Amino acid sequence: ITMLALLRRTYSRSDLPVIMVTAKDETDDIVNALEQGANDYITKPINFPVVLARVESQLSVKQANDQVQALAGELKQKNEFIRRTFGRYVSSEVVENLLDKPEGLGFDGETRCVSILIADLRGFTLLADSLPPEQIVSMLNVYLEVMIDIIGQYSGTVSEIVGDGVLAFFGAPVADAQHAAVAVEHGCTMVTTDSDFDRFPGLRWQHPLRER
Repeated sequence: ITMLALLRRTYSRSDLPVIMVTAKDETDDIVNALEQGANDYITKPINFPVVLARVESQLSVKQANDQVQALAGELKQKNEFIRRTFGRYVSSEVVENLLDKPEGLGFDGETRCVSILIADLRGFTLLADSLPPEQIVSMLNVYLEVMIDIIGQYSGTVSEIVGDGVLAFFGAPVADAQHAAVAVEHGCTMVTTDSDFDRFPGLRWQHPLRER
């Protein structure tokens, strides 16, 4: 019993099955052994066919548990891959939706109707030619942070960012029957949000920039 208690400090029942074989056949002895972590309890005289059957049973349980643990590890890796891959382009809510409904991922590819939104800043090219690069980068970082946040709020997916240009689509990877309406609503929100750039920290310029 002492050795069993020491083993259970390191190994669980599923990690290391233990079958107690002893001459003690009192109820208290059996209960004590099971409470200390024994998987099974056999009393003497030993019936070898019974012992072999119980050993095989414990081994089968151990193998099944190992398979479950392996599958759980694979699932965890796949979930982390999905989070890393899609988390760069979509909101955390969309990622969790994909994890809850993996059939929506469609890794084999599929044809789907989506709505595409392309947005940039009117007048940005002129501005970029007249200000220092570090100031332009600072402005873009704030602008893009706001725009990407809005895209995430509408469950959109950022496909590409080039300079001040943002390309996003709606209706994938999570299907949405109202993707067109959502894209239009999102576009309106973008235009309304950046109608006054001075209210965003770090954006201080005199040029009339507007989303389009």
